[in-house]
Amino acid sequence: MAEVELQGLTKWYGKRRGVEDLSLRIADREFVAMFGPAGAGKTTTLNLIAGIVTPQRGSVKIAGRDIGGLEPSDRNVAMVFESYALYPQLNVFDNMAFPLRSPKFKLPEEEVKARVTQYAKVMKIDHLLQRQITALSNGQRQRTALGRALVRKPHIFLLDEPLSHLDAKLRHSMRAELKEMRSQLGTTTLYVTHDYLEAMSLGDRIVVLNEGRIQQVGSPDEVYFRPASTLVARLFGDPEINLLDATLRARGGTQLEAEILGGAAALSLPASAARVLQ
Repeated sequence: MAEVELQGLTKWYGKRRGVEDLSLRIADREFVAMFGPAGAGKTTTLNLIAGIVTPQRGSVKIAGRDIGGLEPSDRNVAMVFESYALYPQLNVFDNMAFPLRSPKFKLPEEEVKARVTQYAKVMKIDHLLQRQITALSNGQRQRTALGRALVRKPHIFLLDEPLSHLDAKLRHSMRAELKEMRSQLGTTTLYVTHDYLEAMSLGDRIVVLNEGRIQQVGSPDEVYFRPASTLVARLFGDPEINLLDATLRARGGTQLEAEILGGAAALSLPASAARVLQ
């Protein structure tokens, strides 16, 4: 586990912006949810951290070390994709053990077994270790993919829309389980999602991204109740909020009211809103 610092990351794909001047610090053991619509630059951010793509500008530091010159395999970063990317010819145990048996780790088989069993229990699939991947449900496959990433004990855990392939009921259940697992794992995590409910229920902080730029960073309450812009406000909530043009009028010296519908109606503003608008 380690602190992660992104400084001025910029990545363009030809004339299309991936991310631009993206700076973010993720504290050790913090769970940050990155939320935004399709094409916002969320997956690009994960790929830049993992070393899958190279930025035109900016740096990535993990535990204070600039890892820009390192290959993906040398960054100690684990990434889980929405497609699971499991090996269908292997059972659950061998899928989870695969990175530990690779030339990078080459752990003794006793340690491999102990670590796989440990994380299989955390993921609640310890009773499925000998089962083939093709015999698993989507939820069980997702747990296997998460477990395979965690057995490596990475510095940072990157999750790219891991629940998007699940049906609504299972997604809700897995969201609750992920929230429970957070306290057990204590791994620095960046979780990408287009679902604001996932972002709010899982993240210690939420990073709102749109068109490659950070729009707001804050706790779930801060982002939901004090959005930095109408764009952010529109992204949270279902149905979407309604916005009305209004004219502010002073009333009684220190109070404000908003005239709406061309002056046909007036709303008294609470003191907290009046202080912001004055």
